[in-house]
Amino acid sequence: MLWLKMPDKDFQGKCLILEKEKTMVTELKEVISTIEKLKDEEQRQIAKMLSDEISWDNTLQNSQEKLSNLAQEALDEYKTGKTQQTDW
Repeated sequence: MLWLKMPDKDFQGKCLILEKEKTMVTELKEVISTIEKLKDEEQRQIAKMLSDEISWDNTLQNSQEKLSNLAQEALDEYKTGKTQQTDW
């Protein structure tokens, strides 16, 4: 979805929403067609795997800043002698 802010004098501060049509790539259509022929339980398992994968990708994308901050904190602690070496 694409949002456009229109000039106030014409649209009184409202946004115009333009929807861009999305199309599925051929490869995905073919895979989905194959999945549709599977038993319900197999379809549910594939749906869960895909959902989990998308969720994991979103988690990683949204956590990069936090991970970077934690890494910097660990380096700072190491440089200031606040860490201990272990055998594991």
